[in-house]
Amino acid sequence: MAGELVEKFLEEWTDELPISDAVLSIFSHVRDIPYTAIPGMSDPSAGPDLLLSMGRGSCTPKHTLLGQMLEMLGIPVRYASFRFRWDDARTPLPAQLQKQAGLLPIVYHMAIRAFLNGRWTLLDATWDSPLQEAGFPVNKPWDGISDCLLAVVPIAFEDGSTEIIHDSIQERDMYYQVRATGYQVEEVVALNVFYQDLNAWLDTIRK
Repeated sequence: MAGELVEKFLEEWTDELPISDAVLSIFSHVRDIPYTAIPGMSDPSAGPDLLLSMGRGSCTPKHTLLGQMLEMLGIPVRYASFRFRWDDARTPLPAQLQKQAGLLPIVYHMAIRAFLNGRWTLLDATWDSPLQEAGFPVNKPWDGISDCLLAVVPIAFEDGSTEIIHDSIQERDMYYQVRATGYQVEEVVALNVFYQDLNAWLDTIRK
């Protein structure tokens, strides 16, 4: 069930637009919410409203919001999980962050697949527009038809696939929560320190 802020912003972003333009508007607005790793925003029920109230958030709340808004337009959505490492080739980190990233465990990226133009199209609104100048794979512009470029370089799962599809955000949340419990205490600490430093660096780019 959508929160009040989700309904308010959906109306603002899509007011009287035809469906194809509404999709583009939603995508561009969600994409340009500044990427920021904030603990506690992965909850699928509270995350979207919290994201909109704070005006920033990471891939999970951003794609939860994107999927929720598209579903409110009657567009079928699935949620996709990808394993990756923060020191991959698509995240152009400075040397110190790159060094920190090399010591981190595998983590999980979320994007969505929306049924558009007769196919399940990959949408990835992770990186906001100002990060394009720093070399991040920002999906700007997006034509509303093609698959987006994935924000990260995926690592294959045990079966050789690089993507796991979830039929609902609740299913995806359960999948992630199970895997998050596998992190060691020192890994959680290292991730939190890295995210604080990453957030600070990304803000310097935007300035």
